[in-house]
Amino acid sequence: MKYLQRSYYKSSKESIDNFFSNSQFGDKMLEMKLRHDWEIIMGKVIAERASIIEINDGVLSLKVNSAALRNELSMNMSKFIEHLNKNTKEGFIKQIIFK
Repeated sequence: MKYLQRSYYKSSKESIDNFFSNSQFGDKMLEMKLRHDWEIIMGKVIAERASIIEINDGVLSLKVNSAALRNELSMNMSKFIEHLNKNTKEGFIKQIIFK
């Protein structure tokens, strides 16, 4: 019986990461992580006034209860997106819509 070369073997972590990166499950897992860690990522004050409605194809829809906060977030949109992507995956959030 021939033995497979070591390069054919993958660790469980590599297999799971590969599965999630090549499927819709990966995006849903990142969305769940973002929802779960929303207060930690954004801080308590912002988390109380802004909530995630949905994430669809890189577009984050937020419900913002404060006009001042909506204005502040929209003025600093690129920094806001960069901060969110640091806590999930680079390029996961591409655009934000405020409702």
